[in-house]
Amino acid sequence: MLKCAICGQEFDAVPDDAVRLTHTTARTNVYRFSDGAIHSLRKTRTRLKSESVLPPLEPPREATELLQSVVEVLTELPNSQPEIKSEPEIEIEDESSLTSMQIAFRRRKEIQN
Repeated sequence: MLKCAICGQEFDAVPDDAVRLTHTTARTNVYRFSDGAIHSLRKTRTRLKSESVLPPLEPPREATELLQSVVEVLTELPNSQPEIKSEPEIEIEDESSLTSMQIAFRRRKEIQN
Protein backbone atom coordinates (compact mmCIF):
# COMPACT_ATOMS: atom_id res chain seq x y z
CA MET A 1 0.00 0.00 0.00
CA LEU A 2 1.33 3.42 -0.98
CA LYS A 3 0.14 6.78 0.30
CA CYS A 4 0.81 10.21 -1.18
CA ALA A 5 2.40 12.61 1.30
CA ILE A 6 1.02 15.57 -0.69
CA CYS A 7 -2.66 14.76 -1.18
CA GLY A 8 -3.18 11.72 1.07
CA GLN A 9 -4.51 9.53 -1.74
CA GLU A 10 -3.76 5.81 -1.40
CA PHE A 11 -2.53 3.51 -4.17
CA ASP A 12 -2.08 -0.25 -4.33
CA ALA A 13 0.96 0.05 -6.61
CA VAL A 14 2.82 2.61 -8.71
CA PRO A 15 1.24 2.76 -12.18
CA ASP A 16 3.43 1.44 -15.01
CA ASP A 17 3.24 4.73 -16.94
CA ALA A 18 4.38 6.83 -13.91
CA VAL A 19 7.76 8.56 -14.20
CA ARG A 20 9.98 8.58 -11.12
CA LEU A 21 11.29 12.10 -10.54
CA THR A 22 13.52 11.44 -7.53
CA HIS A 23 16.17 8.75 -7.31
CA THR A 24 17.05 8.66 -3.63
CA THR A 25 16.90 6.11 -0.86
CA ALA A 26 14.48 8.30 1.09
CA ARG A 27 11.23 6.95 2.45
CA THR A 28 9.23 8.90 -0.12
CA ASN A 29 9.71 8.96 -3.87
CA VAL A 30 8.15 11.55 -6.17
CA TYR A 31 6.35 10.34 -9.31
CA ARG A 32 4.60 12.12 -12.18
CA PHE A 33 1.57 10.18 -13.34
CA SER A 34 0.32 10.08 -16.94
CA ASP A 35 -2.43 12.60 -16.14
CA GLY A 36 0.25 15.13 -15.03
CA ALA A 37 -0.38 14.76 -11.31
CA ILE A 38 2.66 14.70 -9.02
CA HIS A 39 2.57 12.34 -6.02
CA SER A 40 5.13 11.79 -3.29
CA LEU A 41 4.52 8.15 -2.47
CA ARG A 42 5.60 6.30 0.61
CA LYS A 43 4.94 2.76 1.76
CA THR A 44 2.42 2.34 4.53
CA ARG A 45 1.86 -0.62 6.75
CA THR A 46 -1.50 -2.27 6.59
CA ARG A 47 -2.99 -2.63 10.02
CA LEU A 48 -5.16 -5.54 10.89
CA LYS A 49 -8.23 -4.47 12.76
CA SER A 50 -9.12 -6.87 15.50
CA GLU A 51 -12.84 -7.11 16.01
CA SER A 52 -12.68 -9.80 18.64
CA VAL A 53 -12.79 -8.74 22.27
CA LEU A 54 -10.47 -10.54 24.63
CA PRO A 55 -12.08 -12.00 27.74
CA PRO A 56 -11.15 -10.32 31.02
CA LEU A 57 -8.13 -11.85 32.69
CA GLU A 58 -8.69 -13.76 35.89
CA PRO A 59 -5.97 -13.89 38.52
CA PRO A 60 -4.41 -17.33 38.88
CA ARG A 61 -5.84 -19.29 41.76
CA GLU A 62 -2.39 -20.20 43.05
CA ALA A 63 -1.45 -16.53 43.35
CA THR A 64 -4.71 -15.78 45.16
CA GLU A 65 -4.10 -18.57 47.66
CA LEU A 66 -0.53 -17.39 48.20
CA LEU A 67 -1.73 -13.84 48.77
CA GLN A 68 -4.29 -15.02 51.31
CA SER A 69 -1.66 -17.01 53.21
CA VAL A 70 0.64 -13.96 53.28
CA VAL A 71 -2.18 -11.79 54.64
CA GLU A 72 -2.87 -14.37 57.38
CA VAL A 73 0.77 -14.41 58.43
CA LEU A 74 0.90 -10.62 58.50
CA THR A 75 -2.18 -10.39 60.71
CA GLU A 76 -0.55 -12.78 63.21
CA LEU A 77 2.53 -10.60 63.59
CA PRO A 78 2.58 -8.14 66.49
CA ASN A 79 2.01 -4.52 65.58
CA SER A 80 4.74 -3.07 67.79
CA GLN A 81 6.55 0.01 66.64
CA PRO A 82 10.29 -0.32 66.19
CA GLU A 83 12.36 1.46 68.82
CA ILE A 84 14.09 4.54 67.45
CA LYS A 85 17.47 5.07 69.00
CA SER A 86 18.75 8.58 69.23
CA GLU A 87 22.39 9.36 68.73
CA PRO A 88 24.27 10.21 71.90
CA GLU A 89 25.35 13.81 72.26
CA ILE A 90 29.09 14.29 72.26
CA GLU A 91 30.23 17.24 74.29
CA ILE A 92 33.24 19.03 72.83
CA GLU A 93 34.44 21.94 74.87
CA ASP A 94 37.13 23.11 72.50
CA GLU A 95 35.38 24.67 69.50
CA SER A 96 38.68 25.14 67.67
CA SER A 97 38.65 21.45 66.70
CA LEU A 98 35.16 21.77 65.17
CA THR A 99 34.51 22.56 61.54
CA SER A 100 32.47 25.59 60.63
CA MET A 101 29.58 23.32 59.62
CA GLN A 102 29.62 21.59 63.01
CA ILE A 103 29.60 24.95 64.78
CA ALA A 104 26.66 26.16 62.65
CA PHE A 105 24.62 23.04 63.38
CA ARG A 106 25.42 23.30 67.11
CA ARG A 107 24.25 26.92 67.18
CA ARG A 108 21.09 26.05 65.26
CA LYS A 109 20.34 23.24 67.69
CA GLU A 110 20.85 25.59 70.69
CA ILE A 111 18.47 28.12 69.16
CA GLN A 112 15.78 25.47 68.61
CA ASN A 113 15.99 24.23 72.21
